[in-house]
Amino acid sequence: MTTHLAKFLDHNETEPWEVLFRNFFDRDSFFLPAINSDLHYPVDIHETENALNIEIAIPGIDKGDVLIDECDGVLNVSYNKKEETDDSNKHYIKRGITRKSFNMGWKISDKFNLKNINAEMDKGLLKIIIPKSEEKKVIKNAIKIK
Repeated sequence: MTTHLAKFLDHNETEPWEVLFRNFFDRDSFFLPAINSDLHYPVDIHETENALNIEIAIPGIDKGDVLIDECDGVLNVSYNKKEETDDSNKHYIKRGITRKSFNMGWKISDKFNLKNINAEMDKGLLKIIIPKSEEKKVIKNAIKIK
């Protein structure tokens, strides 16, 4: 039997603790590996040779209404739904397109360069590209015992 974690480790270079997710609307939540998270928005996360890519399907939302920021290794993406005034005269038979507010955060390891994030919106798909950091040189220090 293959676990989700085994599948994740077999197919990606990213370790589970390198991308952690938290829904900031849930005050009692805390960061968990993204592979185990329960997102309420359609989100794809994948790693390429050069970057970490996060794609969020947000149909009907203008890019100017989405806030993306980074602070202390946490990438935050949020949208606050504005009051809808034209829905009062609509009688929905089925309502499946979500346009609700969200406030999602990912704690990203320093394997990725959070200072050079690029984001673009195309046909209702928000694409966030986080390039990998340049390899760090390992500096070995000899420590003397006193």
